Amino acid sequence: MNLALPAQFALPKNTFALGVILAILSNVMFAMVYAYGKWLPPLTGTAVFLWRMVMMWGCLVALISVLGKWDAVLGGLSRVKGIWGWVWLLAPTPIFASQLWLFVYAPLNGHGVAVSMGYFLFPLVMVLVGFVMGERLTRLQWLAVACAGVGVGMEIMRTGQVSWATF
Repeated sequence: MNLALPAQFALPKNTFALGVILAILSNVMFAMVYAYGKWLPPLTGTAVFLWRMVMMWGCLVALISVLGKWDAVLGGLSRVKGIWGWVWLLAPTPIFASQLWLFVYAPLNGHGVAVSMGYFLFPLVMVLVGFVMGERLTRLQWLAVACAGVGVGMEIMRTGQVSWATF
């Protein structure tokens, strides 16, 4: 299977600095999404989620229009064949929606740290999946996994529980 990116998405040869910048930017944006919910009381978590969905769709439609990519979107949708094609296309929607709802609901209801724990656990689970599938880690990667594991373990010991919102 060829997973090469199209030419318009090709990255420069030296991507380390770009990777660091994008990693920092993604962490800042992640924190902003958390803070976003805190800035919107007296709205409920569900109301904030619904506004987020409306704004996301508006921005998505605007972006597709500005980039002139409606042909690509409609072409992709036209390749979905039969009812089972649509089922497979839309099946992840409730999972994604529940995650987006939870990440807005949680900070407004005192579960922000518990939800963040889920984001720390996910990479550890992915390392386990990779290990089962035969991927091997370097020493530096094992160090990163150990640091993440210690952090998760310390938080679980500090709170004495794993919240429902973590999963």
